Amino acid sequence: MRPSRTALLNRYREITAALTRHGLGYLVMELGLGRYLPFNRGLLRHRPREAPYTRADHLRLALEDLGPTFVKLGQVLSTRPDLVPPDWSVEFAKLQERVPPVPWNQVWLKLARELGRPPEEIFAQIEPQPLAAASIGQVHRGVLYSGEVVVVKVQRPGVYRQVQLDLEVLRSLARMAQRRLAAYDPLGLVEEFARTILDELDYTKERRNLERYAQNLADTEGVRIPRVYPQASGREVLTLEYIEGVRVDDLAGVQGYGLDPAQLAGRMARLLFRSAFGWGFFHADPHPGNFRVTPQGELVLLDFGMVGHLSRPERGRLLELVLAVVDSDAVRAADRLAELGVPIAPGQATAFRHDLERLLYQYIELPIGQMPMGDILGRFLEIVRAYQLHLPAHLSILAKTIMMAEGVGVQLDPNFHLAPLVKPLFQRIFLERLQPKQVQGRLREGALDLLALLEEGPAGLRRLLDRVERGELELRIRSDQEFLQEMRGIANGLRLSALTIALILALAGLMMAYHPPGWERWAGWVFGVGLAGVLGLGGYLLLVSWRKERP
Repeated sequence: MRPSRTALLNRYREITAALTRHGLGYLVMELGLGRYLPFNRGLLRHRPREAPYTRADHLRLALEDLGPTFVKLGQVLSTRPDLVPPDWSVEFAKLQERVPPVPWNQVWLKLARELGRPPEEIFAQIEPQPLAAASIGQVHRGVLYSGEVVVVKVQRPGVYRQVQLDLEVLRSLARMAQRRLAAYDPLGLVEEFARTILDELDYTKERRNLERYAQNLADTEGVRIPRVYPQASGREVLTLEYIEGVRVDDLAGVQGYGLDPAQLAGRMARLLFRSAFGWGFFHADPHPGNFRVTPQGELVLLDFGMVGHLSRPERGRLLELVLAVVDSDAVRAADRLAELGVPIAPGQATAFRHDLERLLYQYIELPIGQMPMGDILGRFLEIVRAYQLHLPAHLSILAKTIMMAEGVGVQLDPNFHLAPLVKPLFQRIFLERLQPKQVQGRLREGALDLLALLEEGPAGLRRLLDRVERGELELRIRSDQEFLQEMRGIANGLRLSALTIALILALAGLMMAYHPPGWERWAGWVFGVGLAGVLGLGGYLLLVSWRKERP
């Protein structure tokens, strides 16, 4: 249900008031008049402090004043280093823990309504004072009647209605900014943010994310995901196992447990890379508060409201991209970026590649053990912002995750370097991708794509010809015998390639499905002869291609 016009107008007034208050501070800073209007001394209800307020400070304070939706927007922007500069990202990250808690009587009513009975019938004990309060919900410690200690995550009352209202406001603002900021696609970014925050409002989705991640980690030692208690959970309440521990970047706490900080840093980095590049399913809220360490040295992952997904082809291209960066190969890195959907305008492509080459050239002579991947990524993202490129959200969040992993690693161990951990891990993932089961899966996907192309291609070609006949498209055909000969060669190559793929799939299908009497005696010969024929045809294709490419 869309918000009423009156509600929208009232919200616009609130937003205008907040931006005016903090926009004035920003304007004063830009004009160099900060000493005459010292906001750090308490002017306009700013919190008194010694250091002057910066532009990023004012933006963060404005987001805090505007409530849960805008706080979450700032948190999301803190994970998007392709959109905001580093000082903004650092400042917005402070929004994680600066939200006033909801009074206990409102929390009690929310629990009773969501769980269908009074909280006292489910929890033997629950603490009114929250352990933490965030923009969407807050967390209370409790005890079940079974004696298990839990944390209860409760959504803030009225937050869904407020989010719906604010999203309408953001959409209207994005439509107004679309023409001036077309390179960033403001409307697309708002819709992306809307999907993120609406998913996070549904705790049943977070529960499924937790269970999936725990399943992926079933055979991994030293990593722990909190257990979910379904009988005490719902759409707006999530009850989880309480796990004692300290933040992963708490060096004193880690050493107090008698743990090796360097070993912990390496384990966390390997887990993050394995989840993204191995499973294609990774934690998308990468700040140290969501990673904890138990006294036994287990790494605990918290808050799965935001997760990232990578398809198998995306993982392959990302693997090649990271290896290209590690190898300081700018040309290959730029090609992989284009394949990943980073829109580089034709007029900018050469300059972008040269800037990337200059960046990587500075590190080309460094041994892999000394290569600062976080620094390289940070400077790469500066180039992305300079060219106003729009990275897909999962790529930007993954970049932020890598920088966070290296930053935490250096805090735990000054000699920590991410690159030596990355290359052998990626090489192992590459080898895993060559396993027969994975190859068979990719062949099956390729066969389905080829079948879809064969089914849809004629209809698409017919629609194209219809447009030509109606004069909607103009075709210019150049009479060039060399060009036509080249096109014939490409067409022949495509036909032979399609035939090779069809033979491979047919051979595999026959081997799996057709078992006549006596098959076991001569199946090996049939497979060998068929495979030799297919390989011979593939070799012929390679030979023809090689001859055509020779000068």
